Amino acid sequence: MMNGILMSAGIDALSIPTNKAQLFNEKMVRFYLDKDATEMMDFLVNCHLDTKN
Repeated sequence: MMNGILMSAGIDALSIPTNKAQLFNEKMVRFYLDKDATEMMDFLVNCHLDTKN
């Protein structure tokens, strides 16, 4: 769903690299528990920027 929203806004789809999967899962747990998306959004933006380099 997230990638569909990004693509409809003209932004490339986002993919989580395999080597960051565990970190992604840990951050998602904190996001679900704390209801604070700041850390998760920072992680996703950095993953997206990594694909641009």
